[in-house]
Amino acid sequence: MPYDPLQDVTSRSASTHRRSAFRREMHLSDALVILRKKLWLIVGCVVVGVGLAVLLTSLMQRRFSSTVTIEVHKEGGTSLSLEDLSGAGQQLIGGDQLSVDLLTQQAVIGNENIAMKVLEDLGLTNSQPFLALRPANATASGQSLLETDPTYRDSAVNLFQSRLKITLVKGTRLVNVTYTDADPKQAARVANAVVEAYLISSTQQRYDATSKTSAWLTNQLSDLKNKVAESQRRVDDFRQKVGIIGAPTMSSAGSPQVGSDLGSVELARLNDLNAQLTAAETVRIAAEAAYRMTQSRDADVVLGIDSSQLNGAPGALASLDTVRLHQLRTQTGQLEVQISAETQKYGPRNPAILSLKSELAELQRQTNEEISRVGNQAARNLDLARKTEDGLLQSVDREKLRLGHMTTSADQLLLLEQEETSNRTLYQDLYGKLEAANILAGAKSSNVTIVNPARVPSGPSRPQPVQNIALGFLAGLATGLFLAFATAYHNDVLSTPEEVASLTSLPLLGLVPQAGKRRRWAYAYPYAPTKKADAAAESEGKFAWVLKAPRSVVAEACRQIRTAILLSRAEQPRTLLFTSSFSGEGKSTLTSNMAFAFGLQGSRVLLMDADMRRPTLHTKLGLTNGSGLSQCLTSDIDPASVIQVHPDMDKVHVMTSGPVPPAPSELLGSPRFVKLLEQMKKEYDYVFIDSPPVLLVTDAVLTSTLVDGVILVVRSGVTRRTPLRRALEQLAPSRNRLLGLILNAADIESSEFGGGYKYYGDSTYYEDSDA
Repeated sequence: MPYDPLQDVTSRSASTHRRSAFRREMHLSDALVILRKKLWLIVGCVVVGVGLAVLLTSLMQRRFSSTVTIEVHKEGGTSLSLEDLSGAGQQLIGGDQLSVDLLTQQAVIGNENIAMKVLEDLGLTNSQPFLALRPANATASGQSLLETDPTYRDSAVNLFQSRLKITLVKGTRLVNVTYTDADPKQAARVANAVVEAYLISSTQQRYDATSKTSAWLTNQLSDLKNKVAESQRRVDDFRQKVGIIGAPTMSSAGSPQVGSDLGSVELARLNDLNAQLTAAETVRIAAEAAYRMTQSRDADVVLGIDSSQLNGAPGALASLDTVRLHQLRTQTGQLEVQISAETQKYGPRNPAILSLKSELAELQRQTNEEISRVGNQAARNLDLARKTEDGLLQSVDREKLRLGHMTTSADQLLLLEQEETSNRTLYQDLYGKLEAANILAGAKSSNVTIVNPARVPSGPSRPQPVQNIALGFLAGLATGLFLAFATAYHNDVLSTPEEVASLTSLPLLGLVPQAGKRRRWAYAYPYAPTKKADAAAESEGKFAWVLKAPRSVVAEACRQIRTAILLSRAEQPRTLLFTSSFSGEGKSTLTSNMAFAFGLQGSRVLLMDADMRRPTLHTKLGLTNGSGLSQCLTSDIDPASVIQVHPDMDKVHVMTSGPVPPAPSELLGSPRFVKLLEQMKKEYDYVFIDSPPVLLVTDAVLTSTLVDGVILVVRSGVTRRTPLRRALEQLAPSRNRLLGLILNAADIESSEFGGGYKYYGDSTYYEDSDA
């Protein structure tokens, strides 16, 4: 099977391969390596996060929060209610009732009316921050603007509600009302004022509802009182007219006296009719009361009135169906709570808030329709009661006409006395119940009590330095970790042998450690060189590591690469081409050092500079470049006349590039160059060719087809995946000649190499601007 170094290059795109390679190699050890490499980035992000948290904490205005705790008691039936008047009172029971009550109170406390009342009572609109909301051209005071300027009112109320927080204590009937302000005394004062305004508002609403009912019933009692007086007068007049003096015909219990002729069938029928008439009148009064209550169009008045006082009235009036009204009122309370909570969280113009307000409007419309339905039902009941009463009145009148011819004056007196007793009994019963209801309603005007009033807080509630710094630390740490792994994921630079191996199946012939002038020269052996040798290395051997520092790990790396080249093929390659993807990857320096490494074995080596565009080899070796390869290819001069012997190693001969020709690629592809190579192979054991970069010019590709082996130099931390893949694609025609890659300038002391190159100790090398 032919050797194909491009098996991973041509099959996948650059981004896909990078992601797959990263995922394939990403293990816990790789994560630890990334963390060690990017430790400075992570620490920097943490420092920045903590610093920003400290800065923001120092810049934040101190805020103080004061809380009032109130208890919401269970609603009691102590007032006049429509359900009792109609005989159909129904209430929610258990946990649902408690939840609805608490949520309703929570919504009422935070509504706009309470906010405006507190703003006006405490004069908050004339102080900051509410003063800053006033229009620039406003001449009226803040209190007046609340009524006349809707924009200012909304802004002031929203700002007030944003500082007000109402929370329910889970599992209890307690509600916490908290207000936050820059002034601790102001916070306590406003919190207490909010609860006080709520209590006053709640008490006033209950009082108004009871007053309306009481006023109407008082008018009815006045009519009953007049009827009682008129009945008494008629009894007295009749007694005087017929001359009956003495005990009344009716006993104190309302039954006929013994001896009176009132036991006939006609009189008994009249008594029954009178009893039915009295019951019908009671039912009519109750029905008229229910009907008038429904005309208030107030759901709370309709639902919050108790009518147990008339339950004993004779005759059963059809019950008013208020179950649906109960449900709508409960849903309205829950939706108002939700709107209040969402408004504080997202603002009044949020689409979700507008949707909830639309739902609230629909519930209010349904509530109005339900009140109208209940009112219509009450009207029907009232109409039926009136017709029943009128019918009974007509029956009584007819019976009286019949009895007028059949009874005596005593019978007529008996009727008058019975009418007078009935009116008096009804009046006394209604009057007593009304007085009792008024007393109870006044005694329990509110179902809310203050458990713990607001007090001046001892310390600010915001900012919280410890919490802010902790959040800053966590945010900085998360940001640092994200940046560390994101940069590692998107890093396209090759740094380690494993990364090079993941990109191509070409063998890695070796790696050359990085050179750096910030640390001392390091040697592979226990003893150090002399000061003279060290000075010579610094002054002359900045590029010739193998010659000037033969004990350094760089020289040792070159010797290892020499061994790898000799063992790369069964038939040893004699002409070797060194190239790279781009310039600046250390190709020229590495080529010269490899020539020295082979020369140390006693081999005759020709070092040829085939980079006739930007030659640098003669500069690195300290040689002249008056004549060289370009002259051999353009004229018939003897190659031996342009070959120079290296002054420090007679086994290494150098053919510099010579003067820059106008068309270097044509010269390298000419038969003369092929003939020159064949001649040099006969005269030398090895010919090392330093060529231009593959991706910049075509010289290296042309030369690669004429040599025995091609070596591609990759610089750690500089060479990228995509250019290397393109370089391998360019060298595809010579893929059978590709011996492998050399990783140059590898930072073996970094965490990327996992500490596996510590044999030579703490080592760095001479810096090479091209290495």
